[in-house]
Amino acid sequence: MRGGSHRSILNGNYALSRLSSGWKSTRQARSAPLVAEFGNWLQAQRLRVSAKSRLGEKLTYIHRQWAGLQTFLHDGRVEIASNAIENLIRPIALTRKNALFARHDEGGRT
Repeated sequence: MRGGSHRSILNGNYALSRLSSGWKSTRQARSAPLVAEFGNWLQAQRLRVSAKSRLGEKLTYIHRQWAGLQTFLHDGRVEIASNAIENLIRPIALTRKNALFARHDEGGRT
């Protein structure tokens, strides 16, 4: 895998995750090979990059989270992206942030 082709794998997985009927067979047949290829690419990058560099640290983090990143392949309730959940909790987070300085002199200023 060269250059930005890993992005096409991720984009392919996003498109496949939108398919609702027969999710498991579709994810196993089509997404699993893409995820495996992406995992191989990540491993190759980990071997090339110093583990102490910033990129190496990020690759190590991804490696540690790899099992969780593959959960969407086996559990139909899990989406590949968390956009829907993030949109649901955004109002809660904004209210909490806004309330933090509600009775403070600098609270309403931008």
